[in-house]
Amino acid sequence: MEFNDKELVFIGEEYVIKKIIKPHLSPPEPGESLGPLDDVRDLIPHGPRLTFSVDGSNIASLKLEWRTYADVGWAALTGALSDHVVKGSHPHAVMVALGVSPNTHISSLKDLIAGIYAAVKHYGVRYMGGDLNSSVTEWIAVSVIGYTSAKRLPRRDGAKPGDKIIVTGKYGAMGMVATGRADLVKYFPWIEGETKRPIISIDLAEIVAANYRWIHASMDVSDGLGYTVITISRDSRVKSILKRPPVIHAGVLEYCGEDVKCIWDLALNGGEEYGGVFYVDPGGVEQFTRQLSEAGIPYRIVGEAVEGEPGLVIEDYPDARIKRWDQFMKWTDIR
Repeated sequence: MEFNDKELVFIGEEYVIKKIIKPHLSPPEPGESLGPLDDVRDLIPHGPRLTFSVDGSNIASLKLEWRTYADVGWAALTGALSDHVVKGSHPHAVMVALGVSPNTHISSLKDLIAGIYAAVKHYGVRYMGGDLNSSVTEWIAVSVIGYTSAKRLPRRDGAKPGDKIIVTGKYGAMGMVATGRADLVKYFPWIEGETKRPIISIDLAEIVAANYRWIHASMDVSDGLGYTVITISRDSRVKSILKRPPVIHAGVLEYCGEDVKCIWDLALNGGEEYGGVFYVDPGGVEQFTRQLSEAGIPYRIVGEAVEGEPGLVIEDYPDARIKRWDQFMKWTDIR
């Protein structure tokens, strides 16, 4: 029996778990004992070092005007996996906890699970289970387990003077949203196209792991590129000098034209681009960038770390304002 038009209060938790969530869960692999409806799952290790994380979000903060519930599920999974990839860890399995209102329609929950499952299939990770809760405010929390062969993972506070700053990914589309230009989507449909379902490259994990000796610091770009660089700089006690923007979406270049400040504003103040910021020893730059090119991952060497007052300096835009996404204050200036 289908209940697409019913609210969850009329359906119940057991139906949702068994009929909507369970069909998308990964079955046990050979050697594993516990199944999709157990309260705990077991895993066979796939690498010598284990990584784990949890990443939670208010669903309203992920639901841009043009995002469906399925898009929200996709974005939440992508963001959680991104944290692992930039550390050189290959994400292997996820668990997802959901908080939804009893008045939520079952069709909306189905869409959310469908988006989660679409991302799981795209990235080749296992969806092992999770938890379902009643909540006035809708939220999603994704727990990830990954494995890596790297003997040392790059911290956020490990940057050193002399490191080259390498940024992967493309920037500017989410900057249009963060800087109050979201209403322009009706004139520039590429904004929706580039932000609806962000994509990361899982191959980046293997490249980072292979170059762990050279990568002194890394973070993914989930709260804005400017915020990410400032955070690494302050935590590492180095000054970061940016000499050129990262790779920019073609639509941003068309919108900004020759206005360098416009390009920087949109590149620095986005979020959910889920590229990576890497501080790399000069001796490893050639190897790291060659492997990025071979994998088809867009990147640019944007600057370098030097001794000096911790923070961010942009050579051709020294008074740039930097925003970040704050879970409590939303978009807020940090400089």
